Amino acid sequence: MKKGFTLVETITAIIIISMIIIIAMPAYNGIDNTIKETTYNNKIKSIEAATIKYANEYWLDEIKPEECSSNCFKCYDLYDDIVANGVYLAETNNEDGNPIINNPKINRKLVGKIKLTFSIEDASLNAEFVTDCE
Repeated sequence: MKKGFTLVETITAIIIISMIIIIAMPAYNGIDNTIKETTYNNKIKSIEAATIKYANEYWLDEIKPEECSSNCFKCYDLYDDIVANGVYLAETNNEDGNPIINNPKINRKLVGKIKLTFSIEDASLNAEFVTDCE
């Protein structure tokens, strides 16, 4: 009696394993994209919440000047204002030693501004992450 596998059995096993991998990869990519999207959204919400907390304490007079009679807003740069003031801590530094907040969707530096809006009607402060502030 021979021990081991024949060439046909080995090739059949390799083909079956390859087909399982081919079938599973799109499902994995979909889950991976969902995880990245969720991580991105949670990070943005965290930055916005930290900014609102900080702004209520330190920036409220800048956002809501005395002459403002409707909704007032002011934009703050993510790195020059938010990270520089310690509102939200950067996760790492690049080669230059500059702080970086990673964008999990594209695995690059997150770039944008936080737009803080003060609503006169209900005296509330809202934050929104934007790429450009109008």
